[in-house]
Amino acid sequence: MKPALALLVLPLLTVSAAAQEMAPFVIPTTPNPQSVMAMPSSPIAVDGPRLVASGGQFAVEGKRVRIWGVNTCFGANFPVHADAERIAARLAAAGVNGVRFHHLDTQAWPNGILDPKDPLKLHPEAVERLDYFIDQLARRGIWANVNLHVGRGPARALGLPPSGESFDKVVGLFTPALLDAQKQYARDILTHVNAYRKVRYADDPAVGFVEITNEDSLFMWGARGRLQTLPEFYAKLLQGKFNAWLKTRYGSTGSLRQAWARGSEPLGENLLAAGTIAEPGIKFAQILFPKSSIASTTRHN
Repeated sequence: MKPALALLVLPLLTVSAAAQEMAPFVIPTTPNPQSVMAMPSSPIAVDGPRLVASGGQFAVEGKRVRIWGVNTCFGANFPVHADAERIAARLAAAGVNGVRFHHLDTQAWPNGILDPKDPLKLHPEAVERLDYFIDQLARRGIWANVNLHVGRGPARALGLPPSGESFDKVVGLFTPALLDAQKQYARDILTHVNAYRKVRYADDPAVGFVEITNEDSLFMWGARGRLQTLPEFYAKLLQGKFNAWLKTRYGSTGSLRQAWARGSEPLGENLLAAGTIAEPGIKFAQILFPKSSIASTTRHN
């Protein structure tokens, strides 16, 4: 048993020796602005220059800027005033110059910006706290990244059928009522005048970034399977829009077949000795090409 005991003790002694050589790195809750570790910052003025994209880089008045950012999510986007001041000061002292306001729209107040009584409207206290937080960050040279569609799913509030998609992603890209609701939400946010900076979000240099929609596409998260299982209400909308686009682009079924058959070859002999192989591409196309559509006989991927 003694050799086994020795093997257990040696790693502990090694770790302890290494720990003694490390220097403590303390991140104080209230930073000291006079510390040699504190990063300098300059306020973002309401009438000052904007952060722009220039030559593939972010820049202000021609000077390249590197963004060091963090996320705040859910209720953390709406700190009380005293906390907003402390958080802004602490982030600035650590060299952070960007805060991404993520999941603003996923839940109702107090964990989100939506009104619990009407999820199509913004909660006044949430908006006021967001105003103050953005102002405190701007005073310390920190840009805001405002995310619009992250977790909001207004289909239910609008009386639409369940979409089967989290946060109404995918269907929100082509359903008119959802698009209109998202446009209104964007207007409510971006045309709102910050109570402390006295300028609309859309016009405030402190709002350096606006993300339109987060992780949302017809071609991600297993779209092949998801498009096949869309509820009928949404499937018909997508079919109609896609077939209208095909008709505008090609004019006729004959032109479509000719264009999509370019470079294709007849199917050869089945090389499998037994059994068959599934044709997921054809099955995938069926949801977009109903039998009565302009593309009903197209089989080319």
